[in-house]
Amino acid sequence: MDGRNITKIVRNMMLYKNKENKSDLNNNEFELVRYTTKHSDGLYAKDIALYLNVDKALVTRMVKRLVKEEYISVFPDPIDSRKKLIKPCQKAYLIKETERNEEIQFYNAIFKVLTKEELLLLDELISKIYLESKRYRKIRFEGINDEK
Repeated sequence: MDGRNITKIVRNMMLYKNKENKSDLNNNEFELVRYTTKHSDGLYAKDIALYLNVDKALVTRMVKRLVKEEYISVFPDPIDSRKKLIKPCQKAYLIKETERNEEIQFYNAIFKVLTKEELLLLDELISKIYLESKRYRKIRFEGINDEK
């Protein structure tokens, strides 16, 4: 099996979204925005850096830009005022919904070539693969190189 076909499908979906959506966010910025909408009570930069698998300095630069663009806001932590909480703004929820709708449009269009039975099987298999990818992400992708 050529697992790279999954990458190629995702790449085509990203190209479609780039054509449809005139967002000025790069992939990391969008993921940061999306992640904050899942944690509306606020996140620390170190949590975002761990999630995105990037260094905290990059998160700090992205946060500055995203605050300026009004996707997120930064607030002092009520428990420790030295720390800052990063929270989504309304614009974050709007861009997340727009991106979600574009992904649904793309996948609905390409899935038309499958029967209902094939769709059910594909959904089952992708769910299984997704859970394994999530497991690897939680352990910070340790062991992937050992799986040869």
